[in-house]
Amino acid sequence: ISRARTSGGPYSTLAANLTGTSYTDSGVESGQNYYYRVRAVDGGGNEDDNATELVATPLGPIQVVFADDIEGTEPNGWTHNAASGTDDWHYVTDQSHSSSHAWFASDPSTVKDDRLMTPSIQLSQAAELSFWHRYNLENTYDGGVLEISTDGGVTFSDLGAHITLNGYNGTISAGYQNPIGGRPAWTGSMTTWKEVTVDLSAYGGQTVVIRFRLGSDTMVAGTGWWVDDVVISQATECQSSPVVMGDLNQDLVCDTTDAVILAMFLAGSIQQGEAGFTAPLDRADMNPSSGIDSEDLTQMLQSF
Repeated sequence: ISRARTSGGPYSTLAANLTGTSYTDSGVESGQNYYYRVRAVDGGGNEDDNATELVATPLGPIQVVFADDIEGTEPNGWTHNAASGTDDWHYVTDQSHSSSHAWFASDPSTVKDDRLMTPSIQLSQAAELSFWHRYNLENTYDGGVLEISTDGGVTFSDLGAHITLNGYNGTISAGYQNPIGGRPAWTGSMTTWKEVTVDLSAYGGQTVVIRFRLGSDTMVAGTGWWVDDVVISQATECQSSPVVMGDLNQDLVCDTTDAVILAMFLAGSIQQGEAGFTAPLDRADMNPSSGIDSEDLTQMLQSF
């Protein structure tokens, strides 16, 4: 198994002579992308040329940073307004995904640009938005979109490209004065509640506002858009032990015991995973300019 910090390498050997079908890499840093490459070696030492990369990012437990089941006292930190037409985002009890309430805005036969905004939310890495919705909107002429602001609500951009589950299902006609005309959106009729998930990792480290925006044109009404159970969750930092280069037996120090292990490894009398060599193989690479060799042992001895 080889590992790199960037796609395409440079790669260093993480572990060798493995015979199982799984491996746990414990020498990692929280939030760092790691790229892995696995190659088979036969009894004659012939190695295949597999170049397939797998990427993984170590993260801690998931933390909910915003959750609203729309059962509190309206507006419960949310704001709403209309740039055109009448703003009628409000709590309703005729439809809901959980318990008894949901946000709702109507779809009239007149031009409307009605916006529902979350409070400001601070994101860390690997954040995800989820919510449940249903709608009855004039197909391809009226619709709803999801947007995000990173400047306190001054400007917004569309989140469609970041939706990972149940994204937009149509494009709004550019005619008839709909404020979101020409854009992909949710449109038509969805009579059952469906969950939408959105990858917000591109906005990690920023304070954001999420906006649900309903646009309608000059003709033909629908019923409207219901939104419920809005949650933003994100991964926390994983708590890991410090990485000490040269610490081959993983006791958090590099000392003479590790030097003996490395000397035995270089002599070919042990392999990684044997005789106390429990750390990933690249932990022995004290001199990254070369492979694991006598120079690494020299540098290890000089570090005591």
